[in-house]
Amino acid sequence: MLARARTALEVDLDQVSARRGLIGALIVLTTILLLALLGQLGLTAALAALMVIIADQPGPARERWIGVLVVTAIGSSIAFLAVWAGNEHLGIITLVAMGITALGTLTSAFGRAVAVRGLILSLWAVIVLSFAGLDEPAFALAGSFLVGGLVATAILWITALITPGEAAEAVVVSRSLDKLILSPLAAYAMVRAAAVGVAIVLGVTWFPQHPIWPALTVLLVMRPKLGEALETGVLRTVGTLGGVLLAEAVVLIAGDNELIVLAAFALSAFAMAALHKANYVLFVLFVTVLIILAGALLGGDVDTAATQRIAATILGAIIALIGIGVERVVFERHPGNEEAVQ
Repeated sequence: MLARARTALEVDLDQVSARRGLIGALIVLTTILLLALLGQLGLTAALAALMVIIADQPGPARERWIGVLVVTAIGSSIAFLAVWAGNEHLGIITLVAMGITALGTLTSAFGRAVAVRGLILSLWAVIVLSFAGLDEPAFALAGSFLVGGLVATAILWITALITPGEAAEAVVVSRSLDKLILSPLAAYAMVRAAAVGVAIVLGVTWFPQHPIWPALTVLLVMRPKLGEALETGVLRTVGTLGGVLLAEAVVLIAGDNELIVLAAFALSAFAMAALHKANYVLFVLFVTVLIILAGALLGGDVDTAATQRIAATILGAIIALIGIGVERVVFERHPGNEEAVQ
């Protein structure tokens, strides 16, 4: 146990990337600038661009462009639906998020690139819950996502012309569609979608200011293998606690000096991106610092945000673990057979 804990806290120095850190900091600061200049429309466009860049996975050129365009189109549709439904129809958005989660989980049967795009859309379907009830017209918000996605696609296309492409990844369909529907993966997808639905309902009820946090934790923690889910949940909770303590310390030291908070915000964005692949605990820690300091810069209650962040993370991890247990009992999947769910 202690050996696993030490391994989890080790930083893979080969995976620390200053270049990735600078890019991450630039993206985050650009997003804040767009939010300040264009409001929610600018934020949506920046998020769309970020998601499309992540959705561009190695593979044949045709599959890459189809993949990013599909993410752009579906993401834009989800944004429209969230604002159109509004707070009066949160049930509709919740059902859409559950459906996207189930389909996104099933995409893991079609290779890593498709699975990454499925996860991105699942996360976006939850994130847009915070957009419900906005004053922005639904078409305007959907259009801003579309523009952000298309701009990112154009940048990726230009970059691909300048730099050599990565080696194509063969996509192997692990099973036919009818077998996929009856497979353990489909059962896992249904339970994962249900867990996201429960997390959304509890998030809206218990954390009205941050209703998406428990559901995001479910999506990021829940794994077919119970051991992996438990480890991810513990590491995410530890990272969240560390991030809360660090953010509180920054706010305490800064006092009324917003320049110190802004500098810490930028450094956190850099560290988050630079350590993304090097250590999960530190990555979550700086994500948490980023979220809490963003709230501080926007005039929010730091103590309330910190407390809710911890509670929502723990709640989401518990829901994920319960979901795995339910799936094992209901569908009779035993430890050691998780390889069937990939």
